[in-house]
Amino acid sequence: MHSISNIDDPVDYRKNLIKFIVDKMYSTKCILYKIWPKIVMSNLKWIRPPSSSSIYSSLLMLLFFLLSLSSNIVESTPMFRKVPSPIYYKQQGSDLELNCITERIDNVSCFWLRSGKVVPPQSGKYDYSPFSSSGDCSMTISRLQYPDDNSQWKCQVYPDKSGQELPTTDVIVMVRPHQPNITFDNFTDSPIADQVTSISCQSTNGNPLPRLEWYLDDMNITQYAKEIVKDRTIKSTLRYVFTKKDKGSQLQCLSFHPTGQQVSSKVMNVQYKPYVTVKEKTYTAYEGKDLEIECHVEANPEANIYWKPRSEKINETKYKVMSNKLLLRNIDYTFDGEEFQCSAQNAIGPSKTESVKLNVLYPPRLVNIDFPRKNITVGDDMQFECTFVGNPPPKIRWCFTDAIRNNLYYPKASDDNPGVLIIKNVTYLNEGSYYCQGINYNWILNKENMVPSSQFAVNIVGRPLFIKDKRTVIGYRGLDTKIEQSFCSDPSPNQVYWIYGSNRIPVDLEVGKEDSIRPHNQLDHFHIRTGRLIKIDSLSPNPTCFRVALMVANTGTEDIRDYSLVVHNKYGKSVGIVTLQVNSPLSIAAVIAFSLILLVIILAITIGIILLRRKPSQSSSGSSTISSTSSTNKQRIDDHHPVEVVDNKYEVQVPNNDSYGDGNNSLKKHGSKKTNGH
Repeated sequence: MHSISNIDDPVDYRKNLIKFIVDKMYSTKCILYKIWPKIVMSNLKWIRPPSSSSIYSSLLMLLFFLLSLSSNIVESTPMFRKVPSPIYYKQQGSDLELNCITERIDNVSCFWLRSGKVVPPQSGKYDYSPFSSSGDCSMTISRLQYPDDNSQWKCQVYPDKSGQELPTTDVIVMVRPHQPNITFDNFTDSPIADQVTSISCQSTNGNPLPRLEWYLDDMNITQYAKEIVKDRTIKSTLRYVFTKKDKGSQLQCLSFHPTGQQVSSKVMNVQYKPYVTVKEKTYTAYEGKDLEIECHVEANPEANIYWKPRSEKINETKYKVMSNKLLLRNIDYTFDGEEFQCSAQNAIGPSKTESVKLNVLYPPRLVNIDFPRKNITVGDDMQFECTFVGNPPPKIRWCFTDAIRNNLYYPKASDDNPGVLIIKNVTYLNEGSYYCQGINYNWILNKENMVPSSQFAVNIVGRPLFIKDKRTVIGYRGLDTKIEQSFCSDPSPNQVYWIYGSNRIPVDLEVGKEDSIRPHNQLDHFHIRTGRLIKIDSLSPNPTCFRVALMVANTGTEDIRDYSLVVHNKYGKSVGIVTLQVNSPLSIAAVIAFSLILLVIILAITIGIILLRRKPSQSSSGSSTISSTSSTNKQRIDDHHPVEVVDNKYEVQVPNNDSYGDGNNSLKKHGSKKTNGH
């Protein structure tokens, strides 16, 4: 027996311990002597030099173990009641129990080999009992990890002289592969029809590697693919001849793996020689309408179809090409008469060019507008300009909404240039909103098109102005007479007063809503009173036009004069004059007399009408003499219209008939002379 005590060097200790164990096994004819050195040598890290105090106890335990093995060799014939499955597929991070239970229920030594190497028990990772009295050598692997636990495992039991093959199992730690990726080997995803196209699908990082299959729509075409496996990468290369009918088909690469199925897909855009046609040569539309023109193309890819205008003035922002369609949105006048060309080209070759022409009817379109500044001074000129184009050519109409009454007016511009409106010597009456309208007629829609411009508000500022410079008011003696003046002022007036003779009556600047006239405090003894300012542009939020009244009580001839209203603001002052004329009112007697005279006239007219309707009486003696004198020359024209000759002149008498209204009237030719009695 070799002594292993008093060895200080750890390496020498390990070597001597191994030699001691081998000699012991050989001397006891232990069947483990053939494999035990291998176990020990492959696991030298197990053996640590014991301290001087425990070296004998360690050796004693080892000897006991070896002796127990040797003493039970003859009667050891273990059979396995339960063994692990040949293969396990487990998700990374999960736990796995490997069963290994023998028929022998006592004195069993257990070992687990991983790829031929002993894996010692490790709490929380590899849990099994190296000495089992029940024959259970099962091991639990916690938190499976790739690649450490992805291996072949074998359960080793001692003693065993049965010759039974030891149970082994393959543990596959499953790792989900990356998403498969489809790539075209020719750097384009558009295969050419009737030519071989090479396409690859690659999947990496999977354990085990997935199975890749190819599908074109629902048809499995994996038979046209070859696989290459390297490390943890699998690559399937498909070599396939696509046809024209495969355009738009979906090519899929399916990855089948125990952790789940993944798919990568591509829509096939098979190319072939283009042929283009258009449905019509001319398209008619009107402005504002969307127009879609289709270029029929027998080709692929669609991205190789081109629409372009023949004219350079239409840029790409005014139209859009989608697939084989030309999309014109909100067509305007610039498209009228333009031509667009459709063509296509691909790797096979170019197509012929097809052209379409546009005939666009469009309503008025404002292309230019020029308004003056917002604030215009009284007395200045202002000019507005606007230009419309259209098909047919539009008429231009100017519109003005005044700020005082909010009425709509149509100022007339020059016939030579209707797009220019000039207003000279502006006043407050020109304040308001201005805009122009373009008007034409769309014969396709059978309706009139009217397009207004934006409105522009003009504000008139300056000295006050009266709406009427001079007015005349008629008053009657003894009655009250109301004198009014209207004016506009922007900014608002800071002083307003009436002047007549040597008198001056100030006007209250507080704006009122009614014409109630109140006497001025200092002029209560006068018979002339004034009211406050009354705004007349009631629709305006900031009134600039006002009305002022002056009441003359018991009007007399002494009140005949000019009454001047003076208005001040920061730009200056203006004076408005009203002339008062006083007439005497008619007395009651005069009114009665006038009425009687009028009644007499009416009665006389009535009597005259009645007399005229009566039958004429016998002619007077003078008339008889003339009739007898002229009777010798009388000739009868007919039974109803006798003709008399008077001084060689003919006279036609109208017969007495009430239906004519006046039997004494006669129609005379060549101006017959009057006779006595006529």
